[in-house]
Amino acid sequence: MNWWLVGLGALLAVIAAVCLWFRARSGRELALMATTQTSRAGDVASLAPGTVVELKGTVRCQSPLTAEFSKQQCVYFLAEINREEVYYERDSQGRSQRRTRTHNIHSNKRFAPCTVDDGSGRVALNLEGADIEGAQVVNRREAEQQGVAGTLISLASGRGSVYLIHTETILAPAIPIYVLGEVQPDRSVGKPVPGSANKIFVVSQKSEEERNKSLTSTMFWLLIAAIGLLAGAAALLIWGMTL
Repeated sequence: MNWWLVGLGALLAVIAAVCLWFRARSGRELALMATTQTSRAGDVASLAPGTVVELKGTVRCQSPLTAEFSKQQCVYFLAEINREEVYYERDSQGRSQRRTRTHNIHSNKRFAPCTVDDGSGRVALNLEGADIEGAQVVNRREAEQQGVAGTLISLASGRGSVYLIHTETILAPAIPIYVLGEVQPDRSVGKPVPGSANKIFVVSQKSEEERNKSLTSTMFWLLIAAIGLLAGAAALLIWGMTL
């Protein structure tokens, strides 16, 4: 038995299971969107806490934030810096193989009090805990300045270039948004209340139609990926156990 092949096959099976889990989650979200009627913002105050609501309106904010990198006004931003290191290692035959590893060195997420206005009234929106689909306004990659000493250490250790990748996603004020969340005890809309069977809270600048299309596509490709991974896992497991 070749344990290396068996282990690799098991790893592919685990990754396939993760793909299927994400596919099932997307399916639950699609089903919730399909079964939830759009509520009027002016009617949310009359609904019981824990009621799942779908809102379509304009996001309003009296005191917008200033995004960290882009300096744009927003009601939410996520600014991150990831450090990508290119390095080289030798395989069993002495050949040099190029590898990369990435880790996050900075993450700053903030959101401001805001409301959803659909013409019937306004309802407060608490963005804490939401899956927010905004616009990426910064995606910058630059070489890290290491100095002479750092460069010599990199060369001596077989390490190549090091890059800093800055990204920033924002949700701008006064734009149309789609919200799928729950009524809170204070009659705002936010994340699922404690004990709720629902685990979905989405705030998106995409329309419902765009989200339907995106989620359907995601489910299709996750299924294709899972099938391919399971086929590869089965082949490796059979091969590994017959050696």
